[in-house]
Amino acid sequence: MKLPLVALLVLLGARPLVGQALGGNEYVAGAALNVALRGPYVAKPWRAVIPRAALGLAISCAYERFIDVNGWNSRDVAGRVAGYALTEIVLTIGRKVLR
Repeated sequence: MKLPLVALLVLLGARPLVGQALGGNEYVAGAALNVALRGPYVAKPWRAVIPRAALGLAISCAYERFIDVNGWNSRDVAGRVAGYALTEIVLTIGRKVLR
């Protein structure tokens, strides 16, 4: 019941982001980060939902602060978080449907 509500809030909060020169790249980056943090190269305790989300947010903030040529912009971080959350929701629903 909570997942559709979260998905709706994520979609309603969508708006153009500063780093979207290619159109939607921040959302895709969040989704890719979610999938990458599920790999076997990440320590097993960090692959649980909450630690993985915290690590993803830390990576996103570090990228935005130290690497992004446009400087810090919280909307870009929010776009990656939205992409991350939407991927988490889709994978969770997919797992429940396939069981």
